[in-house]
Amino acid sequence: MKALIKVVVGLVVVVIVAMVAVGMLFDPNDYKAEIQQLARDKASVDLSIDGDIGWSLFPTLGLQLPKVNAKTLEGEQLAAVKKVQVAVKLSALLSGRVEMNGVLIDGLELAVKAPAEGEKSAKGGDDRSGDGSAPALVLDIGNVDIRDANITLDDPAQGRKIVISNFNFSGQGVASAKSFPASMDFQLDLFEGAAQPVTSVKMDLETQLFFDLAKQLFKANGLNLALNLNNQALGEKAVDLKVKGDLIADLTADQATVQSLVVEIANLALQADVEVKQMSGKPQLSGQLKAEPFDANQLLEALGQARVPTRDADALKQVGFSTRLEGPANTLGLKDLVLQLDDTRFTGELNYDLGSGAQVVKLQGDSINVDRYLPPAQAGEQRAAAAPADSSGERYPKTPIFPVEALKPLDLLADIGLTQLQASGMTMNDLVVQVKAKQGILKVSEVSGKLYEGSFNNNATIDLNKQPISLKFNKQISKVQVGGLLKDLAEQDVFSGVYNMKGNFLARGNSVYDIVHSLDGNMNLSLKDGRLNGVNLVDKLCSGLLQLKGKTPNPDAAANYTEFSNLSGSVKIVKGVMDNRDLKAALAGVNLGGSGTVNLPKESLDYGLSLTILQELKGPNCQIDSKLHNLSFPVRCTGGFDDKPTKMCGPDKKAMSKVLADMGAEEVKAKAKAKVDAAKDKAKDKVEDKLKGKLKGLFN
Repeated sequence: MKALIKVVVGLVVVVIVAMVAVGMLFDPNDYKAEIQQLARDKASVDLSIDGDIGWSLFPTLGLQLPKVNAKTLEGEQLAAVKKVQVAVKLSALLSGRVEMNGVLIDGLELAVKAPAEGEKSAKGGDDRSGDGSAPALVLDIGNVDIRDANITLDDPAQGRKIVISNFNFSGQGVASAKSFPASMDFQLDLFEGAAQPVTSVKMDLETQLFFDLAKQLFKANGLNLALNLNNQALGEKAVDLKVKGDLIADLTADQATVQSLVVEIANLALQADVEVKQMSGKPQLSGQLKAEPFDANQLLEALGQARVPTRDADALKQVGFSTRLEGPANTLGLKDLVLQLDDTRFTGELNYDLGSGAQVVKLQGDSINVDRYLPPAQAGEQRAAAAPADSSGERYPKTPIFPVEALKPLDLLADIGLTQLQASGMTMNDLVVQVKAKQGILKVSEVSGKLYEGSFNNNATIDLNKQPISLKFNKQISKVQVGGLLKDLAEQDVFSGVYNMKGNFLARGNSVYDIVHSLDGNMNLSLKDGRLNGVNLVDKLCSGLLQLKGKTPNPDAAANYTEFSNLSGSVKIVKGVMDNRDLKAALAGVNLGGSGTVNLPKESLDYGLSLTILQELKGPNCQIDSKLHNLSFPVRCTGGFDDKPTKMCGPDKKAMSKVLADMGAEEVKAKAKAKVDAAKDKAKDKVEDKLKGKLKGLFN
């Protein structure tokens, strides 16, 4: 655009100078050859003027140039114009002012090529001459018409070319320091090393223009701009954009103002009042931004993008925001920010450093149901489906979790809170998330909240610079009602109780599969007032003892659950294998101990339980006498994650037989000892009787 203005002004000035110098005394056609030679000598331009130069003297000094063509001395096309007409008021010219009745430039063809890097360096900085104290040009041009101009801006070093075609401009009563109506339309095509443009824009503008060259003040009031945009990212669909408002640029003060601006794209209407100071250096922004709630999917469709599929058909239909612009220089600061996402409202602030890209996010939300925004469930899909997680046939997905290349340069400090969050059927309250990202290190200093009458507090450090990615995280869960959690999360009523856990973990990789297979760590856990549904461990013990005695237990006679209290244990994890050796719990009349492994990579467990009978057990299958008290009877649980508890757990008959055999051997020993002791006592009695008889005979 600057190049176009320079060409237009240059043509006007050339015409005026020609008119003043020779127009009143000579026929300008007599000097065509000298003008062409002057262009070669002074500007290194091969200038051709086809046809006669027309001119008039009174009452206006008018000049009409025929077709003009300009090339470099090497024959490279620079510019061409079909016709130029200028009419200057003679009386004003004699008074030292330039007042025109009008200017017409028809069929301008202009080619501008960016200088190579070496040429830029050699040229140096500003090529303006003088000390800048020359008075600014005061213009009163009248009507200005530019018709069918075509401009090419070529930058071979960047592989970029801009083509402005069918450029038309009309201004009525164009004059310095006065407002005048103007209209403009053109098409702009951006090429980046390809035959087809990557971006095409059709523009149509109407406004009231004002310029004061002396004060370097420019205004566009009542701006009405319509754009039709085509871009490769938008697919084949063109996007219509409308802009209305008032613009003021004060170059002397180095600031600009946008007032009552409305930008409309499909169903989005962005309203703005913005002031920009220090435009040429580090800009400082202030003002207001607002977008009334709109349908996000409708906007995406208008932009040629795919809709976001959601489980809730009404999701993303009410998206909007309002904010106040404020902050230090070179920073985009959004203060008093209010974000609306359907029924959810966030408040807070955002800051973005335009130089470094550093971001600060502080948001507090009320309540959000994330499940609404998940993709719709496929036919037959269940939340707790046992099917493999991806096409690889693995339960654990191998797809990347973290977009490493996008996260590495991230400079972020975020503090986000939610009053309530629903996700995967779970409900969390008072959620706090604090994140810091810098130089490839992502630190999640806190993820905490209240969960099912308890609380959780986690933190993690993710090193994206290592290969594979390194993850270190700590978890703490306190007094969580695990029964309600499992019901909401997995739709399972298997386990309940008050759960506590504390653990430290390490893993490497960028997928669930990698993390599970590399997981190392330690944790301590406890469960109070617990209940395991689907299996009665005491009845399993009793039934096993009956079977060993050759009797058939009644499988439906006992309750199908196990109640226990004060379960506790510690776990060591190596490469995804969880090893526990000190499980303890108290059941009704039975103490429970356990040890074994849970193999996450192989999705299986092998766990042994030891049940010690403390007192008489009552029940249809429990026919246990006091001889079995204080003996430990084994129960074993083996199988895959998808097996039912009733099939996984049962008496360890081999180990139980050994216990009973050992108990029988002890009984045999006890009986033999009792017989020996009885025989000894009997023999002793006989000896004593004989001795008594002899003693009695001695005294008779």
